[in-house]
Amino acid sequence: MAQQARRAPTKHPVSTQLGRTATARPSRVLRVVATRLGYYGHERKREGDVFTLEAEEHFTKKWMEWADPNTPEHTTTGAQALRKDHARIREEQARNGFTAPPDNPPDGPDPLGIDD
Repeated sequence: MAQQARRAPTKHPVSTQLGRTATARPSRVLRVVATRLGYYGHERKREGDVFTLEAEEHFTKKWMEWADPNTPEHTTTGAQALRKDHARIREEQARNGFTAPPDNPPDGPDPLGIDD
């Protein structure tokens, strides 16, 4: 198989006051907020995450809404999502009258009988 030659990225020169060239920027910021779980740019986007689209054609109303271009970007990490879900579950349990035992009961019996 013949190897294809790599093409250099296309740049659209924009003249500046100093006479140098710079890469053209989109005419507007395409900022969106995730309304539910989705994937964009090989990254998981969770509900509430704010990010920028590379092209307007990438927008989907299935899990995105347009956001104010001045809204700062925000990405929820996996650990943050787990803590949020855990807090929500514990809150629901407390409302329903369930109280979980402490994580490490002091001087409590060993449920597996290993300490015998």
